[in-house]
Amino acid sequence: MRTQVLRPKVSSGMAASPPSRYPWMDPKRVPSRGEEDQRNRPYPLDVDILREMAKVAGLFVEYHILFEDLLAKYRELEKAKRKAEDSERFKSRIITITSHELRTPLTVIDGYVSALLLLPGQDE
Repeated sequence: MRTQVLRPKVSSGMAASPPSRYPWMDPKRVPSRGEEDQRNRPYPLDVDILREMAKVAGLFVEYHILFEDLLAKYRELEKAKRKAEDSERFKSRIITITSHELRTPLTVIDGYVSALLLLPGQDE
């Protein structure tokens, strides 16, 4: 009596492969060209993941642009602040110098007037 050897059925001339651990790698899931069946669309998980990654990348780009704009505005404000501080220092120095230059002659004039008022024999 002969023993029969069990062999897997081959449909297209290729040996049958064991079920894949990763369903998106299963060649049976790829639909033929022009097929409209959404249940068998190619790699549904990958497409969804790529869409989400594209959304996140878009948000990242948008936030990066907003951050660059914010940084440019911050630098502009820092420059304006330094300019305002320089103007304030210049104004304070001008007021100090002007005050000194006006006070010195006025003090001298006030001293002479006081001395003249204290001289004896003068009628007021």
